[in-house]
Amino acid sequence: MVVANLLYQVLASAGLSKWSVEVFQTLDRLFSNGVPTDICVLSGLMFECVHEYKSLVVVLDGLDECDDLQTRNQLIRFLVAIRHEAKVKAFVTSRHLPTEPISALPNYMTMSIRAQEADIRLYVREKLRYTTIAQSVKEEIESILVSNADGT
Repeated sequence: MVVANLLYQVLASAGLSKWSVEVFQTLDRLFSNGVPTDICVLSGLMFECVHEYKSLVVVLDGLDECDDLQTRNQLIRFLVAIRHEAKVKAFVTSRHLPTEPISALPNYMTMSIRAQEADIRLYVREKLRYTTIAQSVKEEIESILVSNADGT
């Protein structure tokens, strides 16, 4: 599903009229039985479409939010395949998932970002600032959120 949506975005960003009839016939066949799941066919279409761009950045935000391990691994395999295309760069965000084979991505780089308690506290206070909630309840909400945030 995610790869199908990425493909649609790639097609739409250049203007749907730009693409060949064969691309849409293939997509029509894929979608005729619901959401396409054939990663090989979707990847092939993506490779075909990528050649129309000088460069392409694929942004995948929240890989950790994909609950199904098989689907996550499929997305990672897709990113590995698409990264072999010199024009394509991938930007993936995820909370730390120790089971992810993210290192399979060529030239991957990781960056650890953790919110500081003071940052979280400031954010929560600002969000609660103009609410009509009693001050004592605001303080309790702030305390609970800060203590449970664990840097996320």
